Amino acid sequence: SPTPSETDLNRLIKAVRRHLGIEPKKTTKGTERTIVKEQPEPVKEKIQEPGEMPEDVEAVKSIARRVYKNEKGFWRADYGDGIVMIYIPPGEFTMGSNDYDREKPPHQVYLDGYWMGKTVVTVMQYMQFAKNTNSHYPEWLEKGNKYNIKTGSDDHYKKFGPALTGDNYPIVGVSWNDVIAYCKWLTEKTSLKFRLPTEAQWEKAARGPDGREYPWGKHPPYHEKKYYANYDKEDKFKYTSPVGSFPGGASPYGLLDMAGNVWEWCNDWYDSDYYKNSPDKNPQGPESGTYRVVRGGSWYRYAAEIRCAYRFYYAPSLRYFNFGFRLCQDNH
Repeated sequence: SPTPSETDLNRLIKAVRRHLGIEPKKTTKGTERTIVKEQPEPVKEKIQEPGEMPEDVEAVKSIARRVYKNEKGFWRADYGDGIVMIYIPPGEFTMGSNDYDREKPPHQVYLDGYWMGKTVVTVMQYMQFAKNTNSHYPEWLEKGNKYNIKTGSDDHYKKFGPALTGDNYPIVGVSWNDVIAYCKWLTEKTSLKFRLPTEAQWEKAARGPDGREYPWGKHPPYHEKKYYANYDKEDKFKYTSPVGSFPGGASPYGLLDMAGNVWEWCNDWYDSDYYKNSPDKNPQGPESGTYRVVRGGSWYRYAAEIRCAYRFYYAPSLRYFNFGFRLCQDNH
């Protein structure tokens, strides 16, 4: 067979270099030296290729009415009755901050994938549960209903109650115990595992993997004559606002109202020193405690409290006029 010429060999070498990502670079003397293209940093959150569907999404595809990607590029599942869940992909994020002692230290946490409610649970959604379990809105003072619900019993709720009862407004005046009952009822109804988010799941859904201060970024909630959250009385809403009223304040995943409007119950017991020794993978909170974690601040509180990393707590039996909740759901 004929011997390859020098030209043929050069062509072959160049083809191999192109295939391997290796390119010749000329020096000032005109000679060639080989450099390898710099490889990108590993991505902490797996980016789904077009048409690729994670197992967690496949698992709900036959149950949800519709599954598709939202405007941020993340999967959403619509279950009807206004229940919309956004898929938070597995990966790391920065939890905590140096602003308050109970937020220290900032640390990296890995979470498996999970689903998080696009909005907090509304009056209309909660009313379905109340009616189904033989309760009545707004006081639910009866002792004979299935879950023994007694909500809205504090003075503030009685004062503000009439302004908080629109169908598309957040349900308020529900204790941590009431919320657990709702999640159990919805799980039985749908065969999906609905529950409250852990504190870590809540924070990741709010701030994403880049450690931002607020769900929308670094600037404060009132910026360039625009409000990004319901946290005072100057934002056109005297009390709570209908869910989704501040689309500019969406989190990196497209979740709404994670800053302000109502405090959101989390599943965890509260411990001010928990971060000092918490697991770096799927932390579940302390094994016991006196108070449960709440996150997100509210319309009745201060701007500092609507930061993504801000931690607070209340007794699980407390029913208050600015307390609501957001659903979490997984397939594990």
